[in-house]
Amino acid sequence: ATNAAYVASATGGYRVRVTNATTGCTDMTHADTVVTVVTAPEVQALTPAKFCWGGSSLLSTNASYLGGAIGYQWFFNSTVIPGATNPTYNATVPGIYSCTIAVPSSCTASTGPITVSQVPLPDPPITYTGTAMRTGNFYITYQWYKNLVAIPGATAFTTPATGSGSYKVAVTDTNGCQSVSAAYILGNATGIDNVNNTDIAIFPNPASQSVHIGSLVPVRAVISSIDGKALINMADAKEINISELADGFYIITVYDAENNLLKTQKLVKRSE
Repeated sequence: ATNAAYVASATGGYRVRVTNATTGCTDMTHADTVVTVVTAPEVQALTPAKFCWGGSSLLSTNASYLGGAIGYQWFFNSTVIPGATNPTYNATVPGIYSCTIAVPSSCTASTGPITVSQVPLPDPPITYTGTAMRTGNFYITYQWYKNLVAIPGATAFTTPATGSGSYKVAVTDTNGCQSVSAAYILGNATGIDNVNNTDIAIFPNPASQSVHIGSLVPVRAVISSIDGKALINMADAKEINISELADGFYIITVYDAENNLLKTQKLVKRSE
């Protein structure tokens, strides 16, 4: 390194010693010129890049810079995501993501793309054989419920029917996604023939802050976890605040004034 210019490619402090060719006098610069090499940024998924419907994938950049703060801007399908200016981004929509970093008063660099994908939730059908309830035999785990109460030991694709009631099954598929079936009403135990009463509207779904119940008659609504634990029980339900629920997947059940089951539906809580 004996020329008047030097191309620095490593982080560190640099000085130069110069010598007068005529007099032979030498001197060195009195302060370092500090060079910082910024790591080429990449995007990595801190949680799986393939997630179940209603879930998300947490993305992060690995850029580092000891000299100060780095600016970040995330992109979705090559379009700027407004407000996405942190080192991490929680992707809730399938697509292609990337991030551009900016070093103050220096350079910018863009990561390569990462593809985030979403897989549908299982939708297990229930059939009644005359003596037993049955669903598909291709799921990984099973748990059967009767009237929202787990049936002990009912962890196979079929379970004996133990009288009139509302039967459901919770399953996990090969993608690790979990879901609960619609209710199968055996023996018209609730006084109605169709549990999925189309006169009852439940919206929006997914929801982030509240769920609305549209009905011509007063109804009671119960929001339960997939294991059947009631979390919210509201009489005369028209609007239910779900902001305190964790993101994930629930069951909402609607009853009339006589406690007859009107409708059950899967509900996804997803923060905005």
